[in-house]
Amino acid sequence: MKAIFIIPILFAPLSCNNKVENNNLAPEANPPIHTQKSCNQGVAFGDIDVCIPTIKGYTNIYNNQHPEMIEVLESNEHPSNQIIDYYVNDNSYKDETYKTFDDSDYFKIYSVKSYRNKYSTSTDLVRLYNVQQEGFIKENWEYVSGKYDEIGRDVAIDRPVILDSYKTNENFLTVIFLMKYSLENDEKLILGAMNFLLIKNRIIHFAYYLKYNDENLKEIKQKNNYIGLKIIDENK
Repeated sequence: MKAIFIIPILFAPLSCNNKVENNNLAPEANPPIHTQKSCNQGVAFGDIDVCIPTIKGYTNIYNNQHPEMIEVLESNEHPSNQIIDYYVNDNSYKDETYKTFDDSDYFKIYSVKSYRNKYSTSTDLVRLYNVQQEGFIKENWEYVSGKYDEIGRDVAIDRPVILDSYKTNENFLTVIFLMKYSLENDEKLILGAMNFLLIKNRIIHFAYYLKYNDENLKEIKQKNNYIGLKIIDENK
């Protein structure tokens, strides 16, 4: 049984970057009125509701059914971000309170507070996506796979290695990365997917984490794409 572990600042330069704000790459203000369909489950983000999908195999733990988790998750979140929802794999939690779960497969939907009420286009999304990859180490999977000892020295929670980046469609862009964290003398490599979504003309992120092994780059892409498309479809 493992104590809950939440990565407090997910790939921080990708989630909230002053450089982006200062270069006017953040979304424009004064958005037009957006016609919304009603959500079965929705979370307010400024003037829109982000509709929350049901994801098979995962449970949303950021809601009134799990009030004890809201405080835990928010205390570990970067203050510039707003959590929208947080999901854990159904096979990973160890008790009904969700306070203890295996941290090998989970994801969150969130955005940057300063993006509330700001109109964005797919062009804004691409510009943000490109700028926020600058300055990071980039390697291909063939080099990284099977070389834990070699790459482990150069990877950290604040120094991820980008393994891949791609566009599923014009409203869904992804960066796959590798990072390392240590907890109670337990050192782990984690695969992550940082996603840039355009939802109702607002920039929304979701971040997916999967425990690293030599076989799961394909797995993280498949799961990540499925989740992202479900979020987009729920918000059409």
